[in-house]
Amino acid sequence: NSDEEKEELKPWGNVTRSYSSFVKNPNKTSFKKLTDNYRRANGGHKELSKSAIGGRKGARKLAQFLSAVSKNGFDKACEEFQLGDLEGLSPEDAINKICNLFENIDGTDEGSAAKAAAVETINQLYENYIENSDVLNNLNVEQISDYLSLYISNYIFERLSIEVSKALEDNKFTKEQVLKANDTLKDFISAEVELNFAEKDFSSLGVQQQN
Repeated sequence: NSDEEKEELKPWGNVTRSYSSFVKNPNKTSFKKLTDNYRRANGGHKELSKSAIGGRKGARKLAQFLSAVSKNGFDKACEEFQLGDLEGLSPEDAINKICNLFENIDGTDEGSAAKAAAVETINQLYENYIENSDVLNNLNVEQISDYLSLYISNYIFERLSIEVSKALEDNKFTKEQVLKANDTLKDFISAEVELNFAEKDFSSLGVQQQN
């Protein structure tokens, strides 16, 4: 039934139109319109939350690994999670090894977003370890919160980007337009996530509650 198909596509039409507006003029107003339409197209907050299967798996695994790092140090945590000895490996190979923590996340678009977010977060984690291993070996709850905030920001950005780009016409914007808009989109998402973490006083929770 063509009317039913049109009705089904309508919410995503609103998403692509609001994304187009955001790319042309990336600001807080166009960001709010985009994210509001994106939530509606996905059935609202609850449906989005229920569908974040890979995102939740990745967050739990990351929290478990970071908790082990905070208790026993980075090298011991790698042993505990059977990642092997990272000494002598190139940064790229070491990061790939750590990212094996997330290999059981499925290959759906949502799972791909979770994996991409995990890789970016682990990349930052390992860079920090190389720069100053003492900081990572003395990881505190606030720093765990920061890494989880980074992961969640990355996950939301990756998922939204994948789903919206699939609904967009090819070559609708220049590469420069999309890159500029994505940088702004990432900043806005990060600010929203950080605000929510601050409101919940995440750093005061125990690791089990954080999970």
